[in-house]
Amino acid sequence: MLFDDQSHIQGRKRSYYEGLNNISLASNLSRDMKSLVTPVNFSVNSHNAARYAADLAELVGADIHLLHVLQIPLTNIDVPTTEYIMGELQTAAEESLNELKQELVKRTCGKVQDTLQWKLGE
Repeated sequence: MLFDDQSHIQGRKRSYYEGLNNISLASNLSRDMKSLVTPVNFSVNSHNAARYAADLAELVGADIHLLHVLQIPLTNIDVPTTEYIMGELQTAAEESLNELKQELVKRTCGKVQDTLQWKLGE
C-alpha cells in the first residue's frame, strides 16, 4: 500500500510527540532523572535516539550526556595504529559530537544542556 508521503510523515511525527506527552510518570521522571546518557556512533539510528533523548530531556527537565566510544582500529598486520591515526579519529569524533550537540541545542531551543564525551575502547 502506498502512502501519501506528507500525511504519513506528519502522522508519524504526531504519534511520536503524543508518545512523549503521554508519559504517565513524567512528574516522577523530572524529579528522579537529572541526566540522560545517550550513546552515539553517528549512525542514522543513533542520531534518531539522540533526538528522542533531547525531546524526552526537554519534557522532564533533564540534561543529555552524549557518549561516543572511540574504537581502536584492528589491522591484519602486526603494525600498531599510530598516534597520528588515533589523533585523526579523535578529532573526527569530537567534530561529529559537536555537530550533533549543535543540532540538539537548536532542536530544543537551548532548553536542554548537552555535555560531550568520548572514550577510548576496544
